[in-house]
Amino acid sequence: MHAIEKIFAKASGRDTVRTGEIITAKVDFAEINDLYLQTVFSFYEMNGTKVWDRDRLAFVFDHYAPAPTIKSA
Repeated sequence: MHAIEKIFAKASGRDTVRTGEIITAKVDFAEINDLYLQTVFSFYEMNGTKVWDRDRLAFVFDHYAPAPTIKSA
């Protein structure tokens, strides 16, 4: 198995997983990239009001680092 498949297998309590499978896994830490604002919209559409643990979630703003303009900064 690929390293990512091993991580997913462990997090889902299974011995193996394969590419293309849909699994249910325990999430240790979630990261949302700055270009995926749709994730936030989807959270609210699903009636989300609070994340399970705000210390285990990060927004990464890396597409404009360093910022090319004052406006994007």
